[in-house]
Amino acid sequence: MKKLSLLVIMLMFFSACSWFDGDQIAQQGVAQFGVSNTSLQKSQTPPAPDHVRISYMNAASELISDELELSLFNTTYLSEPLMLNTGDYSLEEFIVCDDNDSVIYLSPKTGSDKADLVIHPLPLIFTVLKDSTTQITPEVVRVDINDTPEDFGYTEFGFDIVGDNEGFVRCMNQFGFDVFKILAGNPVDSAQNSFISPISLDYALGMLYNATGGSTSDMLKTVMHLDAYTDPEMNVMYKQFKEYLYDQASEIEFALAHAIWYLPGYDIYNSYLSTCRYYFDSDVSELDFAGNPQGAADTINQWCADNTNDRIDHVVNASEMPPKVLVLGNATYFKGDFRISMDTSMTHPADFVASDGDTVTCDMMYSQSVMWLERYHDEDIEVVSIPFGDYKNYLMTMIMPEGPIDEFVESMDIQDWEYWMDNSDGESIFLQFPKIKVDTLYNMKETMEELGAAQLFTDPDLSRMTSNEGLFVGTFKHATFLSVDEKGAEAAAVTIIGIDIGIHTNDTVKFDKPFLLILQETETKAILFIGRFDKVKQITD
Repeated sequence: MKKLSLLVIMLMFFSACSWFDGDQIAQQGVAQFGVSNTSLQKSQTPPAPDHVRISYMNAASELISDELELSLFNTTYLSEPLMLNTGDYSLEEFIVCDDNDSVIYLSPKTGSDKADLVIHPLPLIFTVLKDSTTQITPEVVRVDINDTPEDFGYTEFGFDIVGDNEGFVRCMNQFGFDVFKILAGNPVDSAQNSFISPISLDYALGMLYNATGGSTSDMLKTVMHLDAYTDPEMNVMYKQFKEYLYDQASEIEFALAHAIWYLPGYDIYNSYLSTCRYYFDSDVSELDFAGNPQGAADTINQWCADNTNDRIDHVVNASEMPPKVLVLGNATYFKGDFRISMDTSMTHPADFVASDGDTVTCDMMYSQSVMWLERYHDEDIEVVSIPFGDYKNYLMTMIMPEGPIDEFVESMDIQDWEYWMDNSDGESIFLQFPKIKVDTLYNMKETMEELGAAQLFTDPDLSRMTSNEGLFVGTFKHATFLSVDEKGAEAAAVTIIGIDIGIHTNDTVKFDKPFLLILQETETKAILFIGRFDKVKQITD
């Protein structure tokens, strides 16, 4: 197979000592790690290398990881000097990142699928001598859309990071409460019902976050309560938590699906697409938004249907497609049977008192016998959790405040939630609750603006996705579905985030309700004709 470049290892001096010779005197020298600009130019340079993550083994067989900044000197990006004790070392990992910490080049390891693309795959032996500088310039291969770390012999696109599920979930829940409190106060359903999926929103925003840089990254991290984590930590947690959810789903149906569609020929960085593909398991494909807007909308809507058991099959319209250069999608699906089903013969119409005082009739389900359920209750609130399956890995929790629900939603927070869950105990109770079926579609623009993310819709920094400017989030939709019956619950959500080109930042004014029409002379403003149009019928001739 054709080699991409020759290995360049420039050693100022060569050691006469053997590999891992314990007799070497521990004095210090300098190591510098480089990336040849000549080889990068052959594989499309943007974005430029900014720093490298390296892992090396010393004479004591200790594996050490470090991150070093890069600077361009003539035709080579060289790292800042690294002071090391004299001796022999083995370079085990060499990862080249851009200024937003996206992986753009890797040095393949021996035995990996990409090893044949270079002459000398890792590991590489290098020697550090006293008062000398050793330059090590491994061969690198550009990370493409479909590449995974395993293709290069790596386990991750970076150092091994242990995911912090507990902290990550707390951030996600806090963001979910933030969104819910806004949307529940402005319900889109005429019956005042609200239903969202924090995990769908968070994972879709996680993919968007990987496209952002600068102040936009900082803003999104704050809105999502993820300030305490580095970008590599965040991505690892997205990946590991998804795997955890699947591990817990042996008794239910659960799926988190992701997709990216981008305009053919548009300059989207492979590093961005490969990051989403690896950490979010995202499908990546081209879609002609401008040339075939109806086909593009049909493709996205069909993907939504395919990944939600046909519960959500229409989220976007053809009219939204022409300004798009990229669309991100998350689909979340859940279906499970209660550990103890309700008796269908017991279900019958009953009164339900709405928040405005009206009494409506609903289908009320009744337990035929006592049920052993997790419960928290006091004079202000009733909290009951119903398990799915024998392992009880998933629950449906119902919370009913004694006072007005509007005031309750406005005041509740994540500390309340954690307290109720931590203090729930098993009790034997009879249970009655209504059958539910609801679907919603939210435009998330105003909600995200209220949370402090207005920049997404005006002039966001998307420099980790493309070098092009003038882009903004033109579409941010969140659709949900819920059905609860005697057997169990089924829920689905889709979040769609569309990136538009800046020429389409102007508002669209649609005259689709009664209006006046005037024909006038420009300068004098003389009205020639004036009319009111209340019912405009389709023109057929």
